[in-house]
Amino acid sequence: MTRRAFAGCWAKLDHAITHINLLRTEIEKAGAPHPDLIPLRRKYEADQGGLVYRIDRVIQIRDDWPLIFGDAVHDLRGALDHLMWQLAIAYLGRTPTRAEARDIQFPVIRRVKDFPGHRYLRYIRQADIERLKPFQPYKRLNRGQLHPLPKLVALSNTDKHRRLHLLVSVPHEATLTYRPETFRDCIPTPRVLPGGATVGIEHLAPGRNPHVNDIVFRVFVQPTGPDPDIDLNVRLTCFVGTGRLGPVVPILEGFAKYVAAVLREFDPPN
Repeated sequence: MTRRAFAGCWAKLDHAITHINLLRTEIEKAGAPHPDLIPLRRKYEADQGGLVYRIDRVIQIRDDWPLIFGDAVHDLRGALDHLMWQLAIAYLGRTPTRAEARDIQFPVIRRVKDFPGHRYLRYIRQADIERLKPFQPYKRLNRGQLHPLPKLVALSNTDKHRRLHLLVSVPHEATLTYRPETFRDCIPTPRVLPGGATVGIEHLAPGRNPHVNDIVFRVFVQPTGPDPDIDLNVRLTCFVGTGRLGPVVPILEGFAKYVAAVLREFDPPN
């Protein structure tokens, strides 16, 4: 089989990478200069009982981002299906018929006992089946790590047949540095919570859809001067994600790495 036979597979992967890079650039521009941070502002609010850190700005999800995400997923899935088409041509010695084409796509096989007689392996040479096995989800790539193939297929099916994927800005981790010397015109006044526990700083980080003015931290203080203030070096990290899979760009990059590994197995570089 010539390298030209796999040209469509690599073209699909390259096109997916173009979309991934575009999405990364768009997210970085929307969150500039620090797309991984949610900017905060702080102010003493008497009705809140202390100094309050609120969200100042969030990344606005553009309407075309789910389309870019879906295009990347579609191309990555398509690269694998294009590969199976070429392997079927090698097995049959001709272009598959319309009836045969229904059984030609990249398989998702979760149990090794399901390989014999699998529908999507009917028109593949046994040697090629053996080369496909290490890339199937029955074989974990790393202990404790989910296999990328089922996730890729599920995302592709949803995007093709059901709906666009919802992308959201997701708060990830909130941190602060408690330094007494940064208290100005105020002193700490911890509150007693129900049950008897005391708290000087209350963490109120928002959920999956943060909004401007959401409270992230509340520091309970008593004013001792005209301008109460505390600089706790608060940081709230975030990412643009979908579902429960985490940040979209690293997810897509992981899929692309997996697809490239599959293609190199059948079309290694010179």
